[in-house]
Amino acid sequence: MRRVRRSFAVPAAVTVIGGHLLLVLLSGVAPGLMAVPLLGHLTFGLTLALALFAALFLTAWRYDRHMRTRFDPLADEVRAQRDRTDARRGEW
Repeated sequence: MRRVRRSFAVPAAVTVIGGHLLLVLLSGVAPGLMAVPLLGHLTFGLTLALALFAALFLTAWRYDRHMRTRFDPLADEVRAQRDRTDARRGEW
């Protein structure tokens, strides 16, 4: 179960945190790049920040889906096995 959870959580966390660190580093190191206008008042920095905001929600949605499809069935199986073992012992 730990492997199933970590198989998604670790790469997702590294990606999201890395994106946010990139935004902060670019803001400090390359303010001219971040101020480049793309469309009207929409700058590269604002576009990157909005993309990270969207990526955060996408990552949360994918994590929820991953847990429901891969982790929850394993947890249900462990729970059922525990209940069968308790029933054999006569414990509740």
